[in-house]
Amino acid sequence: MLFVLAAGCSRKTDVEASAQAPAAADAVVTTEAPESDPGPAGAEPGMDDFGPVVNVESVDSVASDGSRVSQITPLNVDEGREVLVQSPQPLVFFAPFYPFSKRMEGIEGQVVLQFVIDRSGRVVNPTVSASTVPEFNEYAVAAARDWRFLPALVEGKPIDLEVAYPVTFASEKGSVPAPPNSVFARLNLIFDTYYVDGPDGYEKAEFEVTPIYRQVPLRPEDEDGNPIAGRVLLTFTVTTEGQVRDARVVESTDTRLEMPALTAIKYWQFIPRIREGMAVEGRVQQPITFNPVTQ
Repeated sequence: MLFVLAAGCSRKTDVEASAQAPAAADAVVTTEAPESDPGPAGAEPGMDDFGPVVNVESVDSVASDGSRVSQITPLNVDEGREVLVQSPQPLVFFAPFYPFSKRMEGIEGQVVLQFVIDRSGRVVNPTVSASTVPEFNEYAVAAARDWRFLPALVEGKPIDLEVAYPVTFASEKGSVPAPPNSVFARLNLIFDTYYVDGPDGYEKAEFEVTPIYRQVPLRPEDEDGNPIAGRVLLTFTVTTEGQVRDARVVESTDTRLEMPALTAIKYWQFIPRIREGMAVEGRVQQPITFNPVTQ
C-alpha cells in the first residue's frame, strides 16, 4: 500500500517532528509478531520489505518509487492582493487504514479531503470533496482528525487555512510491485478465500496475525524535558480486515507512555488470522518499547 501525500514544504513526518511536538525518533516498537508465529515458513513478521509507505514531499517532487505526488491546494487565500504566504508543514501523520481484502483485490483509489488547518496546526472539520472509492472515505477522514501541522503563515503570522488534501491508496496487488518473497507475492484472495502457492497448486492459507504497518508512537517527555523510556503491553482484537479494535493496556512501566502507545496501535495494520483460507478475528497482545535515549 502506498499513501502519497504532499505539502508545500520540506519532507517532514512525525518521526522527524521538531521540538514543538513530542519526539518520536527514539520510540522503538518491538518487531516480534503478536502472540504467536507470523504464519507459514518464510513469512516475514515486519515491514522490512513490504507494507505501506508514507511519503510527504515538496509540491514539485516525486516519490522515490516514481509515484505521482499530489499537492496541498490553498482554497481561501485572497487572490486580490499579494501577500507572503508560507504553506503549512506536516508535523504528525497517521496513515489511513486500508482494508486488507481491498488491498488483496488490488482496489486502489484517491480520496480528496477538504479541511481547515487552524493557527495551532490542528485539523478542523475534515470532509470528503471527491473520491474514486467511497469505501476509503471514512478511513481517510478518521486519520486526518489526528494529523498535526505547522500552521500556514501570512506575513509571519499564523492563520487558519482551508486546504484540499489528496490521499492516494495504492495496493501491492495493483500499481505497487510486491517484493518476490513478501507475503503479498505469495498470498492470493480468490472468491473471498485466501490461498498460497503450494507444490501442487493453490492451497488454502493458514496465517497468524501479522503486522504489516507499524505506526511509531510519539514519545512523551518528563518535567525536565527528557524523553520517557519504558514498555507498554497492549491487548486488542484484529478484525477480519486487519484493523485494530478494542485496544487496552495490560501493563506498563510508566502510565505516561500508555496514551501514546494506544494512539499508535490504533493505526497499526495487520494480516488477519486466517484459518482454512478464511479470515477470522483474533485477540492478541503486543508490547511497545520506548528505548532509552543514547547520547
